[in-house]
Amino acid sequence: RDDARLALIEELQRDQDPRLASLVIAELDKVPYDKLQKMDLRISADRLLAELASMRGYPFRATRVLLLGLDGSSAARTKITSYFDDAPTWSAESILGAYAAAFIEIDGAQAVQHLANRFFTDKSQPQGKLDQITLALATHNASAGPELRNAIERAISLYLEHRPEAGATVARQFGTLSDWSQADNLLDLMSTGKVTNVGQLIAVSGYVAQAQRVSRFEPEQAQPLGFSKQPKSFQRLDDTCAQGSNSACAPSTTGD
Repeated sequence: RDDARLALIEELQRDQDPRLASLVIAELDKVPYDKLQKMDLRISADRLLAELASMRGYPFRATRVLLLGLDGSSAARTKITSYFDDAPTWSAESILGAYAAAFIEIDGAQAVQHLANRFFTDKSQPQGKLDQITLALATHNASAGPELRNAIERAISLYLEHRPEAGATVARQFGTLSDWSQADNLLDLMSTGKVTNVGQLIAVSGYVAQAQRVSRFEPEQAQPLGFSKQPKSFQRLDDTCAQGSNSACAPSTTGD
């Protein structure tokens, strides 16, 4: 049934009727991100940009941003990457997570490094913004290749070094997706003794315990504890763009 529904959505993208166009966006909003990545998406970046700039496009803004990331055109790249020139200075932003996911879709591991250095090392960033970026990392980690997964693991390690109290958030965000790849990061965090809040400790230890069970009984589903691909480093990630604008860490071609 899901496959038939997705096929119908793909077909409806061809229709120029504005009412159907709105219906398609509303339906795409319900599609999990890993399935969106595999769909034959035909909504142009120009149309998505125009809708984002209009009141009509306010509903499902996050979905339109994700679609821009998947479009990957020059116009889409410009919109997504330029967003992060100013986003670190904003006190709050409701669709930061969508922009972070789109940025990662476009620039992969380099985008992860940029996000980690601009947000995770900044003590002034509100927790709500960091939660959104963590969710974007968790969302991508499920389908990521080795390079991107390694970058995400290093970013989470850096995050926990700067904000040990975020361990519970990491456990929830990744655990909700049944992704147990951050067990080593969280085990390292527990060993430091920096998690003192009982509720946070329960969340972190629960995640680690579940990761141990999964690695024991379903080894193909998880990265076993103690088998990280490379040693952890709590140093700032090498990213020459961290001090400057987003153009320093993104290719010159850009888009909305």
